[in-house]
Amino acid sequence: MKRLVIFLSMIVIISSLVTVIIPIKSYAADTSCNAYVFAIPAWYNGMMTKNGDNCEFEGIKADSNKLDIRRTLLKIILNVIRALLVASAYVFVFFLVKGGFQYIYSTGSPEGVSGAKKTIQNSMIGLLIVVFSNGIVATIGELI
Repeated sequence: MKRLVIFLSMIVIISSLVTVIIPIKSYAADTSCNAYVFAIPAWYNGMMTKNGDNCEFEGIKADSNKLDIRRTLLKIILNVIRALLVASAYVFVFFLVKGGFQYIYSTGSPEGVSGAKKTIQNSMIGLLIVVFSNGIVATIGELI
């Protein structure tokens, strides 16, 4: 178990360093048009431009100033994956609180305490997987 925690910690540290080291590519899209609901990004984030008071969908342009459909679809897919990752972080919080309540209400029962610890442990492993996945998605999203 200790090896697993060390391994997952190293993965999180390495993925964090990779996302910081790789330069961020600038888009023609305006970031003031990005939308979030409870920190969950909209599918169109990074592909809107501001025209007066309105935001218009622009997509990702190719070098010839034409819409690059492949990169635009990839950006939409990555935005949806990022939204699912944020939602899974909310699931982590739910299971962490659930495990805490199980621990409190186990009243010293060995089975209850064991189940609660297992729930908390699994939620922490899930959080590490979500953080690692988010680093990968952010890196891919910045490279397109």
